[in-house]
Amino acid sequence: MGARRSFGPGLAGFIKKNCVPVAIPGGNSMTVQTASGKVLGAPKPGWDSDINKAWGEFKALPEAERKPKNLPKQTSLFIIRPSPPPGGLISRVYIRGLERDGRGQLIVDARQSRDYAGPQRDFLWLTSADWQSLVPKDPAKGISYKVPAPLARRIFCNHLTGEIVTLARPWATNHLRGGDLTLTVEDVSPTGVRLRLEGFATLADDPDLTKAQRRGEYRLLGYLHYAEEKRAFDRFDIVVLGDYYHAGESDYYVRVGQKRSLLLGLVFELATPASLGYGTIPWALFEAWGKPPSEETLQRYFGTNPYRAGM
Repeated sequence: MGARRSFGPGLAGFIKKNCVPVAIPGGNSMTVQTASGKVLGAPKPGWDSDINKAWGEFKALPEAERKPKNLPKQTSLFIIRPSPPPGGLISRVYIRGLERDGRGQLIVDARQSRDYAGPQRDFLWLTSADWQSLVPKDPAKGISYKVPAPLARRIFCNHLTGEIVTLARPWATNHLRGGDLTLTVEDVSPTGVRLRLEGFATLADDPDLTKAQRRGEYRLLGYLHYAEEKRAFDRFDIVVLGDYYHAGESDYYVRVGQKRSLLLGLVFELATPASLGYGTIPWALFEAWGKPPSEETLQRYFGTNPYRAGM
């Protein structure tokens, strides 16, 4: 099962009772397999298993196939995944579908909440140069300045997606129709600098938003704190509210809870080395099982290759 996905209590109970759970960080899928590796219940190769279908197929197998087996130890596919950039900053990203209750208040999407115990998860990676570019050289209360365009574009195109039951591939850079991130110094003290982040982003696969098959319009608000003693950020909180539309969403994902049009909420928070999932690569850097990101993929995400000296 993929480490990014959350499961509802019914599914979690079924897994606990009937399966041997194995979590591999870096993916976003769930398959049911026999001890010898045969995938059960998948409508198509590479798709998630349908639990009920998989359970029926398993019970129909010969007893010898259902029994545990002593298999040769295999090397993890993920040992060649890169570690976070040295000296960088990692932000955990939570992605939720939202809806409004009878009073107009935002609540979590009912089906996502029922079928998945938590939100989708991803990780934003910043190099040391990236996060240092957010620290004002001469901080003074009230001054404002722009987040560097390449970093803003990385957040917009790679992390403001609209999928709530899987993680979508990044937006193409030419899908960014408008966007801006501004930092304002709210307070300067001996302990550090408190910053407010505000911005927006519009992404669409057609310049005419009324003709776009996929589009997203987002507002961002965040609070960051640079700790002088640590020479690092000890707060990196951003909330995002967006309207997302994807006319071409697959029927399969719609059946399992994805909406073609939805209200979307995202949260970014600072991830520390000891926290759950730390080191999982951003979905935008994921290419294929057992393969490290290519030079092209690294350049598209970071604008450079932060590993070149050590790779």
